[in-house]
Amino acid sequence: MFCLLFACYIALVGTLTVNASGGYTGKGYMFTYNVNTLPEYFSKYGVSTRDHAARSLPWLWKMFYDTGEYLNNSVEPLYSILPNASIFVISTHGAPGMVECPDPHSNFAPRYTYLTARDYIGAPVFYKAIDKVPSLKKMNLAIFAGCQTGSTHKDYGNLIGSTMGRGARCAMGWVADIPNDLTAVWLGVFFQECFNSKASVNNAAAYATWFVDGFYTHTPEEIEALGCYATANGDQLIYFA
Repeated sequence: MFCLLFACYIALVGTLTVNASGGYTGKGYMFTYNVNTLPEYFSKYGVSTRDHAARSLPWLWKMFYDTGEYLNNSVEPLYSILPNASIFVISTHGAPGMVECPDPHSNFAPRYTYLTARDYIGAPVFYKAIDKVPSLKKMNLAIFAGCQTGSTHKDYGNLIGSTMGRGARCAMGWVADIPNDLTAVWLGVFFQECFNSKASVNNAAAYATWFVDGFYTHTPEEIEALGCYATANGDQLIYFA
């Protein structure tokens, strides 16, 4: 059950990867933030999650997902791609039932937008709810890579539950506050294991946690947090070749 998240602005990085039959597995989206390009009131409290995409994209391409990095997006463009996504990863600040998507084009005052699990009358003005998406039946995996993204809020609900409720095959979040740099490593190893071993989501997650624990410097609290991931339908495969 892990905790770090993904959001974005449409700056596509990546190429279409074609398999032997001339097709591809599906469309993938990795939403990240670069705090150095955001207004001061965002970057002061932010983290850069671009390394999450840099470590993960090569393995998604090998699995024939036409995947790109989408940088510094508010929730509106992010929300619009959800029905067409086979892989969806968002890396930014998280909280129970929601992820934060700061608007990089707001020049006057901090304008935070949110992707929430469910519609709620008292929700922030600038939000979109997953439970209002018509369908997520194309989605093989959604990863909410941010703090507490697997936890439930009494009003906003649970991101994993709402994603599965709209038809996704698998969803993952964290129920702890996860370290940014180690989460980038974890994601890269996770997708590498999905490719190399055709591992299920749960098996790849366990391997990634073991790998970070064995080969990277960390505190006991950091590795415990990384191991606090929550999945729904974790036996799901994402590589079918």
